[in-house]
Amino acid sequence: MRWKQATALVLGTWALCGCTTVENEMWGLRYGPQPVLVNEVVQTSMQRQLAAVAAVSSDIDTVTGQRIALAWPARQDRREWYTLILRGFNTIDDACMSYVDSLWIMERQKTRNSTILHAAGAAGAALIAAAQTTPSTAAALVVLSQAFGFAGVLNNAVFDTYLYSQNASTIKRIIQKTTLEYRSDLAENIGGDEVTYPIASVGAAYHHMREYLALCLPPTIQAQIDERLNGAKAIPEGPGGTTPKAKAAPLAAIRSGGSPGRVRPSTAITLQ
Repeated sequence: MRWKQATALVLGTWALCGCTTVENEMWGLRYGPQPVLVNEVVQTSMQRQLAAVAAVSSDIDTVTGQRIALAWPARQDRREWYTLILRGFNTIDDACMSYVDSLWIMERQKTRNSTILHAAGAAGAALIAAAQTTPSTAAALVVLSQAFGFAGVLNNAVFDTYLYSQNASTIKRIIQKTTLEYRSDLAENIGGDEVTYPIASVGAAYHHMREYLALCLPPTIQAQIDERLNGAKAIPEGPGGTTPKAKAAPLAAIRSGGSPGRVRPSTAITLQ
C-alpha cells in the first residue's frame, strides 16, 4: 500500500508545482524564435501592432460607453504622436502598479501561511508529546513533523515562483525610477527627427509602448537588481557611524550632456 501512497504524493506534487506547463504554447519557443519570417506570424504581429495603437488612439462615449475610433495623427506630427504614446504609457502604468500591489499582498500571504504552519506543527507536536509515549505516538509525531515540513516547503515553492528576491516596495521603487527616466528621455527627443529617434508612426508608437512595458516585466526587474548587487561596493563609515553620501552631479552638467540614459535602480542596501 505504501507504494500507492508514494505514487499519489508524487503525482500530486507534480500537479501543484505546475509541471503541466509542458502543454503550454510557450513550450514551442524553448529553442528561441523561428530563424525565418513566416507569413502567418508576420500578419499576426502586424494586426497586434495596429490593434494596440488603434485602441490607445480611441475615445470612449461617456453616454453609451462605446469606443469611438479616431483618426491617427499626421505622419510628421511628432507632438500628437507623443500624446498618443503617453496614453499607452498610462495604460501600462495601471497594469504594472496592479501587478506590484498583488506582489505585496502575496508576500503577506506567504508570511501568514508560514507562521500558521509552524504554529500548527508546534502545537500538534506538543499535544502528541504530552500523551503517553508509545511506539504509535512516536510514529504519529514523525508523520506530523514531516507533513508540516512538506507543507512549509510547498508554500515557499509556490510563492517563490511569483516573487522576486526583493520585497514589493523595492520593486515598485525600481519601476518608478526606470519608467520616469523613459518618459523624460522621450520628452527630451520630441524635437528630433524620424530617422535618429522615430516617434510619429504606428511602428514607432508600438515600439515605445512595448519597451515601456518591458520595464515592468520580471526578467527586466530581476536583471536590474542583479546588476546593482553585483556592482555593490563597501562604503566606509564616517564619524559617528554615519555613511558618507555620494556627491550628486550638478543639474546643469547633466542637462548639457544630453539624455543621462536609463536610471539605475536603488536597492535595499547601500550602493556606490
